[in-house]
Amino acid sequence: MPKHSVRHATLEVQGQHVFYREAGDPARPTLVLLHGFPSSSAMFRDLITDLADEYHLVAPDHIGFGQSAMPTTEEFDYSFDSLAAITLGLLDALGLDRFALYIHDYGAPIGLRIASRHPERVTALISQSGNAYQEGFTPFWDLLFAHAKDRVANESAVRELLTASATEWQHTHGVPDTLRAQLDPGAWMLDQAYLDRPGNNEIQLELFWDYQFNLDGYPAFQEYFRTHQPPALIAWGKNDEIFGPAGAEAFARDLPDAEIHLLDAGHFALETHGPEIAALIRDFLRRNVAKPPVHPPLSLYGFLRPKPERVDDVRALLTSLVAPTRQEEGNLDYHVHEHEDGRFFLYEVWRSQEDLDLHNQFPPLRAFLDHLDDYLVAAPEGYFNTMTSPHPSLGG
Repeated sequence: MPKHSVRHATLEVQGQHVFYREAGDPARPTLVLLHGFPSSSAMFRDLITDLADEYHLVAPDHIGFGQSAMPTTEEFDYSFDSLAAITLGLLDALGLDRFALYIHDYGAPIGLRIASRHPERVTALISQSGNAYQEGFTPFWDLLFAHAKDRVANESAVRELLTASATEWQHTHGVPDTLRAQLDPGAWMLDQAYLDRPGNNEIQLELFWDYQFNLDGYPAFQEYFRTHQPPALIAWGKNDEIFGPAGAEAFARDLPDAEIHLLDAGHFALETHGPEIAALIRDFLRRNVAKPPVHPPLSLYGFLRPKPERVDDVRALLTSLVAPTRQEEGNLDYHVHEHEDGRFFLYEVWRSQEDLDLHNQFPPLRAFLDHLDDYLVAAPEGYFNTMTSPHPSLGG
């Protein structure tokens, strides 16, 4: 797929500047990408361009992360409730009434607050180590839960999670030796640069402490799953030592149709399995999220009468076209029927003229269109575009 340019912008939401990345046509289905700790929307840098040909993507930086505002802990309530409110405010400001959510790490309690409170707006869920079950917690969390109970006694140890070595470990643990060369050190160096800004440690310590209250929301998140049954794709690193694979498998308890894929990756699975995850998302959204056409569809129908000696050739060609044509992204419907009088009836619907033109370049079809006189008794009969006027030949 060709790469698409990414737009970078900032909006003021509730008095805070929120930075976001955006790509793709806003008329297409929207996927909102919510990053985790200690990252930013930069973690989606490749995924955005991979999917922008077919979807509209928006990836914000949370307050205190990336390029968004970083007020002090005295100036802003650093809680997951507040981060969810800011995120929802951004989506409202952008006019995004319906969207799928991609949740990773911190992005899960933010996104699931939005989904459970506004289920009518969420078309689908994609979770990459975005936890919603007790089963997902690993021993990594023992220190953080101890900190939640006694901040003073555990703060010194918790601060170690904000160091360069801890950030590198988040990116590298669980990655098979055969995939180590795919890791870009710049990814964790960028994350660390944001953490090292004056005052940011205090922000992260506040969010570490507030994380305990996300667990209070799990019953509401799980009730949302059970009641609304959103389409769900779980693409999770099976070697993740922060949110373990049991957290991925737990989604099936309330979402029996969830598509669960455990990848040979760690916490930042996009760094090693980006193309695979992009392909899973593309297939998943195609099947579960409607693709409203930007323009009225192009519908064509008509009859072809082959020469007696070319009936078998025409039948073979038209029959061979059915399955691959229906798999084309721009095709909405395609049927071929052979009449007893020797004519073939074709009915086809396309998302746009551009999609039809691309279809007509398929070499066997192009050769047929360029030599219709060799195959047909006369020009196609009544081959019309139902949105405009008669078509001269198979839309070609």
